[in-house]
Amino acid sequence: MTLQKNKLLNWFLVFAFSLTALDCFSHSRSESYSKINILSNDNFYQVNLSANISNTILNNFLRLNLFKSADDVRNYASSSFKLGDNCEQDNNFKFTSNQSAGYTKIQSSFTCQTLPDLISINLFLDLGPSHAHISKIYIDNVLKDEHIFNSPNEAWQPDFTSPNKVIQNSFSSFFKLGFEHILEGLDHLAFLLGLVLLFRGKELLLVITGFTIGHSITLALGTLNFLTVNVSIVEMLIGFSIFIVGLDHLQQHHKHLVSSKTFNISLFCLAGLLIIFNFNFNLLFLFGLILFIYTYFLLQLYSGKRLLMQLITIFFGFIHGLGFASNLSENPIIQDQMFSMILGFNLGIEVGQILIALLAVSLFTFLKSFLSATRFQILNRSLSMYLIGIGLFWFVSRSF
Repeated sequence: MTLQKNKLLNWFLVFAFSLTALDCFSHSRSESYSKINILSNDNFYQVNLSANISNTILNNFLRLNLFKSADDVRNYASSSFKLGDNCEQDNNFKFTSNQSAGYTKIQSSFTCQTLPDLISINLFLDLGPSHAHISKIYIDNVLKDEHIFNSPNEAWQPDFTSPNKVIQNSFSSFFKLGFEHILEGLDHLAFLLGLVLLFRGKELLLVITGFTIGHSITLALGTLNFLTVNVSIVEMLIGFSIFIVGLDHLQQHHKHLVSSKTFNISLFCLAGLLIIFNFNFNLLFLFGLILFIYTYFLLQLYSGKRLLMQLITIFFGFIHGLGFASNLSENPIIQDQMFSMILGFNLGIEVGQILIALLAVSLFTFLKSFLSATRFQILNRSLSMYLIGIGLFWFVSRSF
C-alpha cells in the first residue's frame, strides 16, 4: 500500500509541477528585429522597413487578449514605427505570417523629406517588460548604425557618419543578448538543472561540454541557413529532452520505473490524446519518440553505464542549438557582421551556462551538507518530478 501511495504521489507531482509552465515563455528570449533601408532620391528619401517576430513570441502577446481582431494587431504594429516629423508612412503596410518558418513578417515604407532624425520603435515593448527590439539602419544598402530598443517610446538618433563602430557594438550587444537568453530561457535552464542532478564532477563537465558542442554547432549552422529550422518541432523536442532527463534521474531511485504498468498506461494514454486532439500530428514521429524512450531506458538499466546519456546529451545539444538558431535565422539584420554576431551571442550563452551550472552545483553541495539524507532524497525526487512535469507540458502544448 505504501508503494502504491508513493506512485500516486509521484504522478500527482508531475501534474502539479506541470502547471508552473503555464505562463512560461519559450526557449527564445522575447525580441523582434527590423531593418530600415533609406533610398536616396532627388527631392526626398524612400524608407523601406522590414521587421519580424517569432510566432511563438507573438502568440504569447496575443494570449494577453488585448486585441479583439487581426485588424487590431495590424493597426497596433503599423503605429509602432515612427521616423520623425519629416517622414510620412505610406499606405502599403503588410503583416503576414509564415507558419512553416515560424515567423511573422512586417513590412512598411515611409516617404521622408530629410534623413530620419529620431526613430521610435514601440513594437510590443509596452506589452512585455523584458521584450527587446533590435534595429539596423542603412543608406542605399550600406550599413550605418544599429540600436537595441528596451523600453517604450525610446528615441534613437541614428549616426549616419561612422559605420566602423557598428562592428564593435555588434559583438558586445549580442554577447549581452546571449547571456540574457540563458537567464530567461526557462527550458534551457531546466535542462541544465537535469544535467546537474544526473552527473557530478568530471562527468558533469563532460556532459556540459558535449551539450555546448552540440548546440554551438547547430546554432551556427542554423543561423547561417545551412540547416532549415522547423520551429514547432524544435520547440516540442526541447520539452521532450527535459522530460527525458527528469525521467532518467527519477529512474535512478526507482530502477524499474519505465517497465511499470503505471508508466506504460500513462504514456500510451498521452499518445492517444495527442492523436485524437491533434490531427496534424505525425504518427511515425510519435512512435519514434516512444520507441526512443523504451530503447534508451532499457539500455541504461541493463548496461549500468552513463556513457549513453553523455552521447544523448550531445544530441539534445543539437536540438537546443536549433532552438536558439530559430530565434536568429530569420533575423533580417544579422546578415552583416554575421560571424562576429554569432560568436558574441554564443559566448554570451556559454558564460551564462557555466555560471549557472557552478551556482547549481554549489547550492546542491550546501543543501546536501545541511539536510538529512532522507530530506535530500525527497528534494532530488521532487526536482525530478518537476522536470518531468514541465517537460511534458511543453512537449504536449507545443505539439499542437
